[in-house]
Amino acid sequence: MATLDTRHPLYRTIHKAARSYPRRHAAPLHDILHHSKIKPFGLETIDRRPRHPNWRPPLHTEIAQSSDDAVKADRECDADVKIYTDGSGKDGKIGAAAILYFGFRVPLTARFHLGNAKQHTVYEGECVGQLLGLRLLLNSGININRCVVSIGVDNQAAIKRRGNRSRSSASYIIEEIHKLVNLLTISYPRANFIVRWTPGHSGIAGNEAADLEAKNAAESPTNNRRSHFGILTTPLPISRAAHRFRLTELANRSYHREFQKGPRAHRVRRFDASMPSNKFRKLTATLPKRFTSILTQLRTNHAPLQAYLHRFNISNSPTCLQCNSHPETVSHYLLHCSKFGEQRRHLIRELKPGIQLDLSILGDKQNLPALFKFINGTNRFAESHGNFLPAAPGRESRQP
Repeated sequence: MATLDTRHPLYRTIHKAARSYPRRHAAPLHDILHHSKIKPFGLETIDRRPRHPNWRPPLHTEIAQSSDDAVKADRECDADVKIYTDGSGKDGKIGAAAILYFGFRVPLTARFHLGNAKQHTVYEGECVGQLLGLRLLLNSGININRCVVSIGVDNQAAIKRRGNRSRSSASYIIEEIHKLVNLLTISYPRANFIVRWTPGHSGIAGNEAADLEAKNAAESPTNNRRSHFGILTTPLPISRAAHRFRLTELANRSYHREFQKGPRAHRVRRFDASMPSNKFRKLTATLPKRFTSILTQLRTNHAPLQAYLHRFNISNSPTCLQCNSHPETVSHYLLHCSKFGEQRRHLIRELKPGIQLDLSILGDKQNLPALFKFINGTNRFAESHGNFLPAAPGRESRQP
């Protein structure tokens, strides 16, 4: 909502709600804007209207199948004018640059400092680089009628997005690119423009030079060169993509802090110090369902053992039915039950060198095959889950 443009019917309502928070009778819109701390005033605006169905991008694009093919295509390119553009980040700042090559003339260079990486993205830098390159061509005075102009871009997203009918983040920069192309086309109707993918760090001299210039531009706005025109005369608005990433990052940090304060963190830390994280999801991504099920139950102390079943009056006693000496908890089952001493000795022998048997085995991917072999050997969950053969973690095995 904060990025709606002035033509949208909700634009004035949203900006009015964002300016002040009423003491009485605050609307949900006030709560959304003020509690989320999203201010629409400095953000970029995006036109939600799609382009006409018959609209076609003004530039022809060529994206090679592989990096080697792209390097070969650039080497064999016989374009009269070659422009290489790049956007780059350095020390938390974003810069853009373009270099124009024409015959034996001294290459022309343009640089622009976008600002902090918390407010802008490298994708924006790639788009601004193309804008700088076309402006260099417009101001160069070169007669490009009946000439081929090659524009090298090392970001495929910045190439493909220009041909999309819908608009998204940094669309206002792409609109400026299209305006410059139209100006060039009016002045030189027989010119042929081609945008090529030139992968970075692949030995293309022009692309490497543009990358160095972009990093130079990222250092400071004092390094700007030939960039005082159009939308670049004032600081660019905050990118929606960068702002959303920033808000997500702040929310994740807050969640991590609150999680570490809670009692659950102490229990989880015994077998996975990285929580909360995606480690468990990646750990179980290739496991069959019953393997993931028993591992989840053991980690959360919700396994069908006597101590857990007794909590819900499913079992008359929490005492282990195997050794009849202690409550059958997850720790007792894995580490102490005398009934499974032989299986436990096999488990210890199969652990990684230097690893002691404790609850951390529930979060160690390399020791999971040994753990499942132990569970299968005890036959403790055969009735509820089936077998846990060690050869099965990569694919689903048949139930007995």
